[in-house]
Amino acid sequence: MGFINGTNPCPPAFLPVVADIKPQPNPAHAVWYRHDKALMPVLISSLSEEVMHLAIGRRTSREVWLSIEQSLASSSRARSLNFLDQLQSLRQGDSSIADYIGRARVVTKDLALAGRKVGLDEMNLYVFRGLQPEYQNLTTSRWVCGQPVTLTKLIEFLGDQEFI
Repeated sequence: MGFINGTNPCPPAFLPVVADIKPQPNPAHAVWYRHDKALMPVLISSLSEEVMHLAIGRRTSREVWLSIEQSLASSSRARSLNFLDQLQSLRQGDSSIADYIGRARVVTKDLALAGRKVGLDEMNLYVFRGLQPEYQNLTTSRWVCGQPVTLTKLIEFLGDQEFI
């Protein structure tokens, strides 16, 4: 892992110059290079076809890893923004309270998997905003009480109101 994550960096190709002596090759560099070259096929063989092109032209296993990491981070940010947009635009419509909050829960879990956790306050804001108008007064009283509400408690509370 040290070759891939950078904790075992490549030593310099030449030993430090001492006095007027010609620079000498660094034996540690040659050993490191051989080990890294042996690791490259293992790393590349573990890649899926979708990311294989990211390994082309890379000279070290670290370069391959950084290329993949940067590419996936960009796509993960895009996914996260997409899920956040879904959560912000979520509306109850004709759905029951349980279905509506269930959809919010799914999007929240997708956001967490994409690396963006949503706190209870933020979740309450988005869920309350998308409720049908007849629930707005009820949620306002919950919001004003100062404590965020878990989705489970919200389903219980609003489900009771839906039943009534």
